Amino acid sequence: MNENTSNFQQTISIKEAEIADVPAIYKLSSCFSGATEGWTQAGIEEIIKNRQGYYALVAEWNGEKIGYALARFAWGKLHLMDIVVKEEMRSRGVGKKIMKQLIDLAKAKALSEVYLEVRAGNIPAIKLYQSFSFKTRFMFRGLYDGEDGIAMYLPLSEEKEEVI
Repeated sequence: MNENTSNFQQTISIKEAEIADVPAIYKLSSCFSGATEGWTQAGIEEIIKNRQGYYALVAEWNGEKIGYALARFAWGKLHLMDIVVKEEMRSRGVGKKIMKQLIDLAKAKALSEVYLEVRAGNIPAIKLYQSFSFKTRFMFRGLYDGEDGIAMYLPLSEEKEEVI
């Protein structure tokens, strides 16, 4: 990472999304070229309102929304449902900063893992997940309009063997 990228990252703020962020999140989600079944504004709003089982983050730079993540807590795990960074802001550490905050949240809640699904052709996203030590669990053949998907996970707690 060069000095310019580092300085840029320091000016990015990641915060818990609010209802006022819904239009910007929706716009980002519908501009994502890999999306086939985008989110509705009502769906995003419901996630942000439902603080019990869901979590939504938004990344801002100079007052502009440049990325977001939507996640769900289930079965003692965090399911990353969506993470998007505005196209012209990619490869600058925005996704990494969002992921770090999500992983820190999962650890603080003592969750056992973070898991997600990703298009097999989304190499930049796969490299991001691998940089956090995500592992491949299995492949979904034809999950995304004929394109394969990959289920990935990051274990956060060691499975302890029971000693008898």
